Amino acid sequence: MLWLALVFACGSKCERDDCDSGSSPDDTSKPDDSGDDTGPDDSATESGDDSADDSGDDSADDSGDDSGPDDTGGWTDTPPDCATPVASFHGADGSVTDLTGAFGAGTFTTLDQPGNLWVCPGTWFTRVILRADIHVIGLGAGPADTILSAGEVGTILDIGGPHAYSVENVTLDRGAGFDVSHNSGGGGIFCCGDGTECQIPSFKSRSTVVVDDVVFTNNTGDDGAAFYSLECDFDVKDSRIADNQSDDDGGAVNLRYSTATIDAVTFEGNDGLDGGVMAMFYSSATITNSTFSNNTGGNYSAGIWASTDTSLDISDTVFENNVNEARYVSAYGGAIIAQETATLDHVSFIDNSAPMGGGLFVYWDAVVDGIDCDFSGNSPDDIWAADYSAAGGVSYTAGTGYSFSCAANACTPK
Repeated sequence: MLWLALVFACGSKCERDDCDSGSSPDDTSKPDDSGDDTGPDDSATESGDDSADDSGDDSADDSGDDSGPDDTGGWTDTPPDCATPVASFHGADGSVTDLTGAFGAGTFTTLDQPGNLWVCPGTWFTRVILRADIHVIGLGAGPADTILSAGEVGTILDIGGPHAYSVENVTLDRGAGFDVSHNSGGGGIFCCGDGTECQIPSFKSRSTVVVDDVVFTNNTGDDGAAFYSLECDFDVKDSRIADNQSDDDGGAVNLRYSTATIDAVTFEGNDGLDGGVMAMFYSSATITNSTFSNNTGGNYSAGIWASTDTSLDISDTVFENNVNEARYVSAYGGAIIAQETATLDHVSFIDNSAPMGGGLFVYWDAVVDGIDCDFSGNSPDDIWAADYSAAGGVSYTAGTGYSFSCAANACTPK
C-alpha cells in the first residue's frame, strides 16, 4: 500500500464545445440525491498517508510524530488496523472522523479539508463529495477487497475545485451519473475543475486526479459512466475499466477540456452510443501499454471517438474485437475515430468492425501518423480515410508492421 505525500495542484482554463448550458450543481452543504456535488480534493491525501513517507522522504515531518501536521506544513498519518472494518477520514490538521456509519448506510458525505480517507475491506454503500486535497485509499490486499458502491442512485466520488486528488486500491461499482447539473455523467468519478459550475467550462481552475489500481465496473450515466472530466487532468494507471454503460458520449470515459494519461489499463465490455469506451472534446489523451477489447458502440466508434480539437498519442496498445453495432445509418469507426491529430506507435488493430473504418476511421482533414502498427481481421477494412468525393472516402488494407501517414484526406504508406 502506498503512503503518499501531500500534493497541491491548481490548473489553467478549460472550455467545452458539446456542453449543455451551464447551471451550478447543488450547494456543498446540501448535496442532491444524485450523488454528484461538492467535496474535498485529494492532493492532501497523497500527502497525508505514511506510504509517501516510505519513499524515504522525511522532509514533511522530521519529528516522526504521526499525529498531525508539523511546523513545516507537512504531516504524516497512520491508517486504521482494520481489526474492525471502519471508514475514517484523517484530516491534515490531526482530526479523525469516523465515517463507518455513513458508509454503511449510504449517507451523503462531504469532505472539505485536506486529508486521507481510509476504507477497510468490505462493500460500502456510499457517495462522497470531495472539495480539498484528499487521498482515497482502500486497505485491502487488492481493489476487489474494498468496494465503494452507490447502489445505482448517484455518483460515488464527486470531485472538484483547484485541488489534487488520488484514488487507490478500491473498486467503484454501480455508480450512476444522474445529476443534470453535472451533465448526467460520471457514475464512478465526476470531476469538475471549477467545483461549482459543472456544465460548461469556467476557465477558472482545474483539478488533478491520480487513479492507481482501481476497478471501475457496472457504472452508468449519460456520458462517461466510469469517469467524467470537465477541466480536470487525470493520471490513470494499473487499473481495469469494465462493463460500464452510457447512453451517449463515452461508454466509460468522457473528457471535456481535459487531459488524460493512461498506462496499463484494461478497457473491456463497455458500451456507449458515441465512443464505446471514450469520447473526447477539446482534450488530449496519452495511452500506453493498454488494452481495449470487446467494447461496443452504436454510432461513432466502439473504442475511442476523438472529436473536436483533440489529440491522441497511443503506443504499445491493443484494440481487439470492438464492434460498432451501427444503431444509426451514419455509423463508422470500429476501434478509433481520429478527427484532429493522432500518433499511433506499435498499436494493434485486431478483429474490430464497423460499417466503415473497421480498424481506424480518419476524419476529413485529420492528421494521423502510424508507426509499426499491426492490422488483421478488421471488417470491412483496416483504415478508412474520409474525403469530399462522391464516394465519401477511400478504404485501405494495411498489414503487420505497417507505417503510414494520413493528411489532406488521404493515407500513404511510409
